[in-house]
Amino acid sequence: MNNTGEFFINEINKVVPEEQRENTSYQKFLHDYFKEELKKEHVKIFVGFKEILDTEVERYGDVLYKFKTTDSILMHTKTDLLDTIKNLSSVRFIELDYPVSLIVPPEHVEGQGPSQDTDWNMRLIGAPYAWNMNATGRGVKLGIIDTGIDYNHPCLKDNVKGGHNFVDDSKDPFDDNGHGTHCAGIAAASGEASLTGVATRADLYALKVLSATGGGRTSGIVAAIDWAVSNGLQVLSMSLGSRFPASAMHEALIAAHERGLILVAASGNEMIGPGFPAFYREVVSVGAVDRNKKPASFTNRDPGVDIAAPGVGVYSSVPGGKFASYSGTSMACPHVSGVFSVILGERRMENVEAENLIYDTAEDIKRHSWEVGRGLVRIDNGLKRL
Repeated sequence: MNNTGEFFINEINKVVPEEQRENTSYQKFLHDYFKEELKKEHVKIFVGFKEILDTEVERYGDVLYKFKTTDSILMHTKTDLLDTIKNLSSVRFIELDYPVSLIVPPEHVEGQGPSQDTDWNMRLIGAPYAWNMNATGRGVKLGIIDTGIDYNHPCLKDNVKGGHNFVDDSKDPFDDNGHGTHCAGIAAASGEASLTGVATRADLYALKVLSATGGGRTSGIVAAIDWAVSNGLQVLSMSLGSRFPASAMHEALIAAHERGLILVAASGNEMIGPGFPAFYREVVSVGAVDRNKKPASFTNRDPGVDIAAPGVGVYSSVPGGKFASYSGTSMACPHVSGVFSVILGERRMENVEAENLIYDTAEDIKRHSWEVGRGLVRIDNGLKRL
């Protein structure tokens, strides 16, 4: 491992929890990753500046993106120039464009029919109370940062209002994986085709940052957050994660939160501490429970988990007008995003106020906070408190 690799590892270890700094398998993972990445002749990096963007850095590579929410850029450069760039007087940080991926559902059950008990999850969080009082999240802008959305799906087509594909930088965010469409259905299916989501009239925006294989990069998330801020989105749902803390992503999340966005992320399925972005305090980290309100076997255990929602055998939409049941904290996350959308649809409030409302009205399910945070999200309790 060369000095540049050790530099990046040291920067990561300044951020991750102590248990990860002392975890030999995690440290080996980092060493192996940087050993391979830094063998490449060229790499993509983020460069953060101390004050304003410094054009001097452009001498050392091609600038690919200048972010709006942070004083940073994405650039393509030669690996042997990394030390030179990080030592420029105007540079605050550099980091690689780290990989991110969807939070892989541990089980899929394709083709489950609507005649079965497919809305247990909605009953568990009190969604019928909201539907009966016509609390639908109407007009609230909800972004799904994921693999895209099948915007032709019968239960989603009326609610999808736009989006962007950050994988190939196009305006078509169609879902070629299925994960994003499933999450979108949980959060905001319209009630057509026998599927009703939490916020049935929220405006959905498909922010595609993950490819057909479920992989992506930090730069896609940061660009999607930029887009969300510029387009006035109010809630962001992120059922994805990375093993790498990224300063560029965190600064974008901070900027978005300061501008009033509510940020929700899946805590992860590894039974260890939350990954990123769920780890960051600006983000609502969501764990998973089953229909008996027991923590899912796979859900992360960590004090950073904020709240829990259904995540085992959850029925929702998948591309091609179909339906399936998936499990994972990925499925828990959009329940909470939908709840926030409904709350904002009933009364506009600051994001911190909405977050505290959801925490204060969660159901105590008699589990350790490091498993379920404040408890099970309950939309009915939240609406009654307004």
